Amino acid sequence: TSFDVISMMKFLCQSLRCPGLLFLLALGQCATPALSEEVQEQAPRIGFTCLHWDEIPEEKLYYREGEHYHPIKFRRGARSELKVLGGMSDFELYGERKNAKEADSPYVLLGKVLIPADVRDVLFYIIPDQGEDRTVYQIITMDDSLEAFPRGVFRFVNLSGRELSVEFSGQTRHFAIGQIAEMPYKILDGGGTFVPCVIRAVVKEQAAPAENELNGEQDQEAANKAADREKILFGTRLFGQPNGREIVVMRPSPVEGSERLKLKFYNQLIARQLPEVH
Repeated sequence: TSFDVISMMKFLCQSLRCPGLLFLLALGQCATPALSEEVQEQAPRIGFTCLHWDEIPEEKLYYREGEHYHPIKFRRGARSELKVLGGMSDFELYGERKNAKEADSPYVLLGKVLIPADVRDVLFYIIPDQGEDRTVYQIITMDDSLEAFPRGVFRFVNLSGRELSVEFSGQTRHFAIGQIAEMPYKILDGGGTFVPCVIRAVVKEQAAPAENELNGEQDQEAANKAADREKILFGTRLFGQPNGREIVVMRPSPVEGSERLKLKFYNQLIARQLPEVH
């Protein structure tokens, strides 16, 4: 063992009368535990990718790792290249500073988000919004592991600012503001399938009108149907595949005063591992 080796070297040093070497060995013994404790206190390494709402942004974006700044190479409609981030408890997004010569750093912090301690595979979804005098960035953190987000599942991300109801593959789920949740669907034997999807705004129930306010059963039925149509914000058939992971991001419409939603769809195909041959 290492202890036996050190003991033997101490014996040889004492026999050969080399006090200088003996001092160095003792110093090394004291430094080793401190170094291991420092390594243990560092944040764990994670694998991460990025998606941008605009797919490929006009400005160059960077992430920081210690004292180094690395560019993020976005892909159109797909995750960026897989990178490893170590020693960081936050993911920090940077842009290029306009007046770099007048500052200590050529980069300016645009936003940061805490990395969950129990997550090792992360997807950072980056959303730019135009503020009064500058672009404001929102960063959404998602667990991108196959355990949390398996194949054959749709992930819905509610960034609409309102409560939503998602009717998908015969089931209905309520989504609170900011909620992220997965919804499976029935996979056909032939492979890919189109799955009906209807998204509604959650409308609080109102008190029933008095009898004298009704103009007949037909008028009431027509009013109920009209109200149901107003609740529907989106409806279509989404294509799912057994080896695919689909993300649906729901945001407000960019048109002022519109009740509709702006949606983005992202697909990732992950091949299944081949069975081992014995």
